[in-house]
Amino acid sequence: MIIQALYTIVILSTAVAAMGQTPDSPVREVLECITDQTAVGDGGNNWGGHQPRIVRTADGVFAVHITRNPGQGVLACTWHLMHRCNAEWQQIGEGPSDRDPVSLVADRDGRLMVLSYANRHPCMWQSQKRNGRHVMVEEKIPWVDSKNDFPYLGAGISRDGCLYLITTTTRFKPGKFIWARRSPGHGEWTWDVQTTVTDYRYCYAYLLPCQAGRLVVAATRDVPFGSLGLEKPKADDFDFLFNGVGVWHTEDSLSAPMRQTFFMAEEWTERWPYPDCRVQDGVIDKQGRLHLIVNRKGPTSDFSDATYHLIVDKGRILKETRLPSEAGYYCRLVQDSVGRWYILTHWGDIWPATDRDGMVLGEIVKLGWGDYDVHYAGPMIAAPRGGTNWSDIIDGVFPAGEQAAQWVYFRIRLR
Repeated sequence: MIIQALYTIVILSTAVAAMGQTPDSPVREVLECITDQTAVGDGGNNWGGHQPRIVRTADGVFAVHITRNPGQGVLACTWHLMHRCNAEWQQIGEGPSDRDPVSLVADRDGRLMVLSYANRHPCMWQSQKRNGRHVMVEEKIPWVDSKNDFPYLGAGISRDGCLYLITTTTRFKPGKFIWARRSPGHGEWTWDVQTTVTDYRYCYAYLLPCQAGRLVVAATRDVPFGSLGLEKPKADDFDFLFNGVGVWHTEDSLSAPMRQTFFMAEEWTERWPYPDCRVQDGVIDKQGRLHLIVNRKGPTSDFSDATYHLIVDKGRILKETRLPSEAGYYCRLVQDSVGRWYILTHWGDIWPATDRDGMVLGEIVKLGWGDYDVHYAGPMIAAPRGGTNWSDIIDGVFPAGEQAAQWVYFRIRLR
């Protein structure tokens, strides 16, 4: 029996080596289309990237997407909450949404929460277990009538269950975040609308809640050329510049105001009048430090498209590295159950880091997206900011296909 077992181990090890992998190599286990009928166009299902769109709980994997209501325009959508059960996707809830994709988070007990912007007002649906099934029940959110069709709604939840919601206003200079917190103790929104005034409008806000009331927000400056005192190089160019990244922070979201602690930008030059500097991902590591993935094009990047991984702490950059071009524009940061870092590339490959901060990359593991082509805003993964604990599995979704109408699910086992 011992000889047979050793023989089996040798055969398996040889087979794995022949495939160019070690027993701990990342493997893509699932790649499948949830639907090919998502909302497309302006504010479609693929828009944003800052919203949590997928979670994993003890009950499995859940993902959310939006569709257009036929004949009702871009401001009339429906969100659909899907559950992967027995290798099939089943809808377990739906509700209204304006043009923005919705956010999906889960608390420590596995309760699901969908947050949408409907009829110019934030709305929340929370799951309740009835006869072993999730039933979505609407909960009112205290808010003001902002008359905003472009709220850039985002959400996040801390490990101790504090839920946060954020929107931005349509005014460009100054701008304003409108945000609120829902405490886990009594399940109510603890206070009405909170506002944080910003020098300019910042959008695509990554909400990064920590424990004990600490909150970090990373967002991209999104304003017309004129708001920065600039003229468009060509009359038919796109009106907006995305050339600055800001970070805001509060140690106690109940009693201390949220203040800006960091800013970086790519400046306008005659050589390149379309500077780019925008957040593509934000993560709080197990030491409480902020990691950012930032796309840049301008003087800093020698006027070429470049992606950077930064660690920001107490308002300064602790470490920074320019990622290889193989990481791609829409790459994501992942930290596994033991704290090891990985880059999930735009192309669906996994790049393990060899140092404790994720700054030094080892050998890339080619997995790819099969026959699917990734569209804006790239892969979106189940992460701690949405209530999914770090683990050795990546669950994610991405837009693909004609007009980005497909919503594709993937699962990668890291080791």
